[in-house]
Amino acid sequence: MDELEMCSHGLPFGGGKGGVTCDPRHMSEAELENMTRRYTAEMLPFIGPETDVMAPDMGQMIR
Repeated sequence: MDELEMCSHGLPFGGGKGGVTCDPRHMSEAELENMTRRYTAEMLPFIGPETDVMAPDMGQMIR
């Protein structure tokens, strides 16, 4: 459904989902930043303008 909705608005989002299982309430700011940077680094081979564009999702912190 996400893919259809984004396509109808002309946005290149939608498709697969990914994430990290953790409880951010028990993590420091530094731990959250390190986790985010590592996750992004691991995802680099799978994202790009011609492959996939990672989209924000519900429940994500503004940072």
